[in-house]
Amino acid sequence: MANYIKVSPVVAKVLGLRDIRNKTKDGNYLLWQADVLGLPGDNIVARAAYCGGAVLTPNVAKDEIDGIENPIKVEVTEEFINQYGMEEIVTESTISEMPVNEEEGNV
Repeated sequence: MANYIKVSPVVAKVLGLRDIRNKTKDGNYLLWQADVLGLPGDNIVARAAYCGGAVLTPNVAKDEIDGIENPIKVEVTEEFINQYGMEEIVTESTISEMPVNEEEGNV
């Protein structure tokens, strides 16, 4: 069964997926399993954990897009930040200042 990986905007941006993946009601993103194959880990759960994400079933993913009372919390991990050479944790307030596509520059 295909699952989705809910991740923070920082993770979606670093992986270059903010413009092509669904956004949840709480401002996070839903990635496909194939999107995280390059991350460390032996399985999808380990890869999601590495970047601070959560594995969701299709039904739960739909609920997250529509908006639910208690959305699943995700946040970028220190390991993920270190892998991509970020010296300090990027706050949600700086996400809007991050370039949206690779032509404008990478994080």
